[in-house]
Amino acid sequence: MGGLFIGGAHDYLAAFMSIRNRGRSVGLMLWLAFSGGILRLWKIFGTSNQLPATFVLGIGSVWLLRNGKRVWYVLMPALFMLATTGASLIRLLSKFLPGRALDGKAIGNATLFGADIVLMALTAYLVAAGAREMLRTPQRKAAFAAA
Repeated sequence: MGGLFIGGAHDYLAAFMSIRNRGRSVGLMLWLAFSGGILRLWKIFGTSNQLPATFVLGIGSVWLLRNGKRVWYVLMPALFMLATTGASLIRLLSKFLPGRALDGKAIGNATLFGADIVLMALTAYLVAAGAREMLRTPQRKAAFAAA
């Protein structure tokens, strides 16, 4: 019974599914390339790509603070990146807002608007959690001292 799928129909089905999934991926990339959709998607991708680096720097700051180390050299780049990505998210929010132009044409993009809202909510939550953690840490006064 165990050898029923070895070298049989299962291998052909797996090969077919693999080719079909590759075809879908290539088709999606071609559609994005030729429809101009990638240009709209790229703006929010670029912003969302910087957010993990911001969060990692923030987590590093909390870790340094908890261990009584100086944190300013990690916290300053994190705050700068948070400011730039936050400004980009706000700017993209107004750009992707769905609606109608004066001539009746549809403007904005509901999907990217929703993605922007999700990224903003995630960012707000992580900033609040990080700030709460930094304020709770007892070694914070010594850690913020200049070198």
